[in-house]
Amino acid sequence: MAEKVSITDIVITWILFWVLTLAGLVIFAATVLVPLWQEHCQLAAEYRAVESQVLRMEQEVNRARGRLMAICVDPQYTERIAINELNLRKAGQEAIRIEPYPILFDQESLAPQTTMAAPTDYSNQEWFKLFLNEKHRRWYLILAGGLLATAFITAIAAKDRRRAEIGL
Repeated sequence: MAEKVSITDIVITWILFWVLTLAGLVIFAATVLVPLWQEHCQLAAEYRAVESQVLRMEQEVNRARGRLMAICVDPQYTERIAINELNLRKAGQEAIRIEPYPILFDQESLAPQTTMAAPTDYSNQEWFKLFLNEKHRRWYLILAGGLLATAFITAIAAKDRRRAEIGL
């Protein structure tokens, strides 16, 4: 006859199965999801950069459209452009050009601020870096597979012991 299986063996086997299974699934999920999250963060940053560039270009187009409308509608504006930018004068007219004192602006500080929440960049944290290294990722996948295989082998062996005890 086979040795007797106690209730504590069953409970320990059940706990061991779930601990190994959850550990394997957590390592597998981290190995797969961390690189995807890093790529998502990079794409989100690129999207925000392109979005702000589009916003700046839309503002520039609106300013140009306003100037174009002013040129078409207002003859004084057209005259002012001809005098100031093209240095054209009416007959017998003299012009003295006075240069204003240059004011330097940082273009980034003038750009409107968006309230879009940025995804957190975890790339500077050590636990996050572990899952980004391609060589480490292979070992983590092997470890996760080993933990899952161990969990199922343990559960199957315990089930076989219980069947042998009852004579099946």
